Amino acid sequence: MGHDTGFGGCIEIVPPLNPHEVEYLDRFAETRHDHRSTGPYSVYRGDASADEIVGGGRAQPELPGHWCRWVPTAAGGGLIWDQEENFHDAEKWLAYLIDTFLKPGATIRAESANPVEGRFYPAAFEHFTCDHVLNGVIEAVGEGEDDLWRIEVRDSVVFVIRMAVPPDPAGIDPRAPNEWTTVERAEFEDRTRRDHVFVVANGETNDLGPAERSGFAPVERS
Repeated sequence: MGHDTGFGGCIEIVPPLNPHEVEYLDRFAETRHDHRSTGPYSVYRGDASADEIVGGGRAQPELPGHWCRWVPTAAGGGLIWDQEENFHDAEKWLAYLIDTFLKPGATIRAESANPVEGRFYPAAFEHFTCDHVLNGVIEAVGEGEDDLWRIEVRDSVVFVIRMAVPPDPAGIDPRAPNEWTTVERAEFEDRTRRDHVFVVANGETNDLGPAERSGFAPVERS
């Protein structure tokens, strides 16, 4: 989900981030992540060159998109939304931060022993501890009546619980939905999944089935 979605809540980080981690993640959120020859860890810095950009405006292929809108709290004890609009793939960005920079066994820890040739590694990575455990809940409210969902992080694993997961309208009838009869509308409602939980892993979102069956509470209207 993306445009005109608001996010409320905080993901707790234990132990808290150190100042080097806070500063880098702040800069990471301030950076538009175009496809760069220097790789996915580049952030705005004084020695950056426009020659690094090789993707013609496309996002860095290892990343969920151009903008990450999760930022650390000042004391480093949590991750929160930075209030910027048009935050797409919020759950994938959260999983990326955890898997790449924060949790035990994070990607940058493995790459420190075997760096990727030509990839930029910020000096701040020398101070990343990669020993953090994250837990917490983020409530998400979109534009539509049923566009309510929740991100839950449990022991650094990211889950998403959605109130409604509608089917592809084209799979029901190729006409525009405003031209449907009660028959097509009823089929659309019958095929809409309610309160399903998904897990985010390796950049993909996988359906685990009904929330309550998977140990998650359903999404409730506020």
